[in-house]
Formats: sequence, structure tokens, C-alpha cells
Amino acid sequence: MNEIQQLMNEWFIWASKTFPQSTALSHAKHLQKEAAELCEVLIESPNESPLNHSLRMEFADCFILLLNTASKCGFTMQELTDCAIEKMEINKNRKWGKPDKDGIVEHIRKEEK
Repeated sequence: MNEIQQLMNEWFIWASKTFPQSTALSHAKHLQKEAAELCEVLIESPNESPLNHSLRMEFADCFILLLNTASKCGFTMQELTDCAIEKMEINKNRKWGKPDKDGIVEHIRKEEK
């Protein structure tokens, strides 16, 4: 975890100097664009391997932007991990619907029962 926190700190310092006007929201909106690009790569080649350069770079963009957005909001890597663990426990206890046309499965909300 310490190594990832160090990277998170370094990337945040670089991003803050390089993009001084950026906000958590601007990072999140950029993350949306990069996630769309990741989807495009997966649509073009759904059985890609981790050795594919385009796939690796899109995952890297998403990862960097996710960590920078979290940093802008004041999260440490440990806090981000703790939140993910907490959310995963919530997800494990939810009821899940059927996949939509894109294969997306969402949890069943109380009013949908």
C-alpha cells in the first residue's frame, strides 16, 4: 500500500503543478472521457490481453485519473481502499437484477421490488 500511496502523492503533485486550475470535478469528467476510451478499445477487441498496448494505456489513464480525483477530494490510498472494502460488503448483500443490453447488471432498488 505504501508504494501505491507514494505514486498517488507523486502523481497528485505533478497534476497540481501541471494543471493548477483543475478541480476534483474536472478530474472526474476527464476520467469519464478516459473510461469511454477504454470501452472503445474493449468494443473493438473484446478478448484483449494485458499485453495490448492500447488497453494498457487506457487502464493506466483511468487509474491515474481515479487516484488524482481521490487526492483532490482529500483521500489517501488507505481511505480509498477502506471505502472500496466497505462498498464491496454492501454490494455482497444486495440483490442484483438481470443484465441490460450492454451487459450491465445493477442492484435492485427498494422501490423496484
